[in-house]
Amino acid sequence: MQKKYVDRKIEKSRVVIYCLEGSLSIFGVVMFILAMLKIGFENLPMGSRISSSLMAILLAFLPMLIEKVFRYRLPLMLHIIYFAYIFASNIVGSCFGVFRMDVPMMGEMLGWYDKVTHAVLGYILCIVAIYLSQKGKVWGKSIFGDVLLLLAISMAYASIWEMYEFAVDHIIPGQSMQRNSLIDTMLDIISHFALTVVFIIQYLIEKCGKINLGIAFMEKNLESGGRVPKKNQAKQTIEDCVASESQKDEMKD
Repeated sequence: MQKKYVDRKIEKSRVVIYCLEGSLSIFGVVMFILAMLKIGFENLPMGSRISSSLMAILLAFLPMLIEKVFRYRLPLMLHIIYFAYIFASNIVGSCFGVFRMDVPMMGEMLGWYDKVTHAVLGYILCIVAIYLSQKGKVWGKSIFGDVLLLLAISMAYASIWEMYEFAVDHIIPGQSMQRNSLIDTMLDIISHFALTVVFIIQYLIEKCGKINLGIAFMEKNLESGGRVPKKNQAKQTIEDCVASESQKDEMKD
C-alpha cells in the first residue's frame, strides 16, 4: 500500500498554528504562578486553579507531541478547531472561572457556559468522527453507516468525559466539575447530543437533498495531512515524481 507523505516545505506554513497552540502554555504558566501566589480569582478553589493551569500547559503541546512521535501531520482544520476549543474551554472556562458563572436551571444553579461548550463539542466531535472514519476507510460507504459513526463516536466521548469529571471530583480536593448534581450531568449529555443531532441533520440534508452545507468542504480538508518522510524517503519521493513526469512526457511525444 502506498503511503501518503507530506512535503517538508509545507511544514513552514504550520509554524503559525504551532505558535497559537504553544501560546496556550503561556496562559497556563501565568495562571499557575498566580495560583501559587494566591493572586486574583478568589472565587476559584486552589485545587481547581492549579489543575486547570497544568492542564492548559499539557494540552498546548499535545498535537505537536503526537505529530512528532508518530511522524504524522494532522489536517490544518483539526489544529484550528483544537486551538479554538481548548482556549474557549480550558483557558476561558476553567482558568478564568467562566464555568462557575451560574444561572438558575430546573431549580438549581448551573453553569450556562459549561452547557455551551458541551454542545459545541458535540458538533466538533462529528468532524473528528469524519476524519477517523476516513482514516479507517469506512466513511462514505452508506448514509446510514455514516450517521451511526457520527452518533457513536460523538456520544461515546460524551460518556467518557462524564466519567472523567466524576473521577476528578473524587480525586482532586476542591473540584466540583459535576457540581454533585445528576441534573448537571444529564444536561451536559443532552447539550452534547443536541448539536450532534444538528450536525447529522446538516449531513443528511446535504447528502439527500444535494444542498451544499459545508460537509463536502470538511471531507475534502480532512483528507489532507499524512506522514512526514525521512530525508532519504523525501529524496526518493522527489525522484519518483520526476521519473513519473518524465514518463508522461515521453508518452505524449
